[in-house]
Amino acid sequence: APASAPAAGPTSTTAAGSARATPKGPRTVYIDVRELQASPLLLAGLRAQGLRVITTSLKGADCEVSTRVGLLRLSIKDAPAYLREPAKAAQIHRLAQLYARPVLVLEADRPRGPFATKQTFVESHRSLLAALLRMKISVLFAHTQQDTVEEIAGLARAEAQVSAIGANGEPPDGTAAAAWREIQMHA
Repeated sequence: APASAPAAGPTSTTAAGSARATPKGPRTVYIDVRELQASPLLLAGLRAQGLRVITTSLKGADCEVSTRVGLLRLSIKDAPAYLREPAKAAQIHRLAQLYARPVLVLEADRPRGPFATKQTFVESHRSLLAALLRMKISVLFAHTQQDTVEEIAGLARAEAQVSAIGANGEPPDGTAAAAWREIQMHA
């Protein structure tokens, strides 16, 4: 069942332009309602990672980790269609336009093993990867939905660290210092 909207409090504006209450407590991740049917394990996995999950209608992403980071999930076998079909290509363009840090997660949908799938994909779909890089979309590879859950949880933790950084650019305390340095190196 979809989660209820957050309680009233401070608000933030999402990349899609809607105002949302900024909840206190666990990091909140917004999941598009379409993911309820497509990936029922995704919600349970994110909650198991200690994240607060709110289902809502997202215009340009499957998952929103923060106002800066939106994710679109694709199976590796479906990814090439996003170059050939204009409506699907528009979805990727919308992701890139709405979020400062757009992320595309390519799922192999198979258990762990030698990641020949990633190598094969890279070799056979260089034009797709080049187009994504030109749009400044980060690409993550995942074997399964559980791997995707772990990637989303990691991004949510990193974004929590970014939002905790003070106005002077310094981390608020020593516990965030290592994460802050790592974020700065990759920014």
